[in-house]
Amino acid sequence: MLTELFRTGLQFTQMIGLGCLLWGVFLLIGAMTAGRGPFDFVKGAALMTFGFYLAGLGQALH
Repeated sequence: MLTELFRTGLQFTQMIGLGCLLWGVFLLIGAMTAGRGPFDFVKGAALMTFGFYLAGLGQALH
């Protein structure tokens, strides 16, 4: 029971990480095409970094 909860938590962590990664990519693409300010580039890069971290954390613990 506990191992299944742990595995579910790891999968949830990976899904959140991949979602953040995708959101960061779309934010960067939107910032490039709309000609927005540098803050959107920073938000996109931060989301991508956080997404990479969470997806990697879930993969490393799996």
